[in-house]
Amino acid sequence: MLDPNEVAEVGALVEFVRICRYFAGELAINEMTQRALTELWQYLDNGTQALLEALRHAGETDCAFRQSQVDAAVRLCSKVFGREYAALLGKAAEVAAAPEPKAVRA
Repeated sequence: MLDPNEVAEVGALVEFVRICRYFAGELAINEMTQRALTELWQYLDNGTQALLEALRHAGETDCAFRQSQVDAAVRLCSKVFGREYAALLGKAAEVAAAPEPKAVRA
C-alpha cells in the first residue's frame, strides 16, 4: 500500500502548482508554471492509463497495492482535471478491479 501521508503531501504539492497558475504573472514564473502544469497533465493522463492496465492484470498478491496507486491517481486527477474526470477514472478503476466473469462451458 502507498503511504497515505506521502500521497497527501504529493496532493498538496499538486494543489500548490495548480494555484501558482493564477499568480504566475505576479511571481514572474509564467513559463515555469505552465511547463510544470503541462508535464503534470501529461504524466497523469498517461500514467493513469498504465495504472488501470496494471490493476486490470494484477494478481491477488499485488491487487491491493495497485488499487492504492489508482486511488492516489484519482485524488490527484480530481485536483488537476476536476471531479467529473476523477469520477470517470474511479468508475474505470472499479471495472478494472472487478474479477473477470468465468467462461461458462456449454
